[in-house]
Amino acid sequence: MTNGLRRYYPGITIFKLIGSLLVMQNHIRLSDTYMELNQQLPGLVQAASMVVPCFYMIAGFLAYQGWHHAREPRRYVAAYLRWVGLIYMFFCLLHFGTVVVPQLVASNFSLQPLKVLFERYLVRGPYLVLWFIPPLLFGIFVSYVLDSRQQLRKGVWLALAGFVLAQVLNGSLRVVVEAWFPAVIPLFQLKHMYLLGYATANYLGVGFPFILGGVLVAKYEDVFLQIRARKFVILTGLCVGTEFMLLGWFVQGPLQYQLAVSMLPISVFLFYGVLHIQSAGIRKYHKLINTYSMVVYFTHMFLISLNAWLLGWSTGHLSPLQAAVCAGLTFLQTVLLTALFILFTQKKRQPAGSEEAGRTQVPQDKLMPGALPARKG
Repeated sequence: MTNGLRRYYPGITIFKLIGSLLVMQNHIRLSDTYMELNQQLPGLVQAASMVVPCFYMIAGFLAYQGWHHAREPRRYVAAYLRWVGLIYMFFCLLHFGTVVVPQLVASNFSLQPLKVLFERYLVRGPYLVLWFIPPLLFGIFVSYVLDSRQQLRKGVWLALAGFVLAQVLNGSLRVVVEAWFPAVIPLFQLKHMYLLGYATANYLGVGFPFILGGVLVAKYEDVFLQIRARKFVILTGLCVGTEFMLLGWFVQGPLQYQLAVSMLPISVFLFYGVLHIQSAGIRKYHKLINTYSMVVYFTHMFLISLNAWLLGWSTGHLSPLQAAVCAGLTFLQTVLLTALFILFTQKKRQPAGSEEAGRTQVPQDKLMPGALPARKG
């Protein structure tokens, strides 16, 4: 890890923790309350969903730092994609064995359950919280190719075009298009159009644009960090206010869509704040918080389902008391799992004094995602 990146530990670490907790809360939210809020204030829920876009910016930022400081950038990116891809493949196989295979057996091996595999694994994810991984791999790969070929300017235009397209197919701009050009409404009702809309939103609406944004910030971070926060506040406020007024004007009833244009300035502003967070306490417990965030993210979906099953509840219809109990149990379980994981890894830790030496001897093709080897020269 380079010394320059260490100053970003506090912001990035605390954001990962908050993001993991929000994801857990999202699994036990009260669906009726969520839907009512979305209907009363169209666009608010989508605009506030900036955790994933900001995560993509952080991923792009760290990935660029990784391949920029690597002795062999191509190997670093290949290792990054391989590690993340293997993790995702594991969960796909887990879902296939525990969900798809039982459906095949129950339907006398009908091909119907297999027809949804493309949607499940490349668009929505095998589990709800994992939909972001294919767009992550896509965005990192394309951003690296553009950077290695010195075509980031072209990439910006491609990202903006993809963002606008996603907004038209499955975002707030669709409201404007349908209001001004009602003749196009039948196009949005074509078979499988919803699937195209979701795929476009995931890959071109959030994945690629925000990952490329993180890469650009990493490449020109001195310029980015010199921008005054007041400018971000004004720009974000104008964009959010204008979009809400337009939605209030055009939307006559409840409308569901996935993206809001305001996500772009809000996420950039949030990322700006993340890079400015400084805290010695967070830096001191960086590894612990990171480990807990990882445990929460990858286990909470199974723990919530397990707890609800043991208590005889349905995760889709939790009362406030049931949601609080389920969240409390899951929190305690994730703390216990984190403690066990730390104890297990400490037993296999290298002897004191050999850690730094070991880091410099890691082969380039064995790099873990996020590792930043020192650059020669």
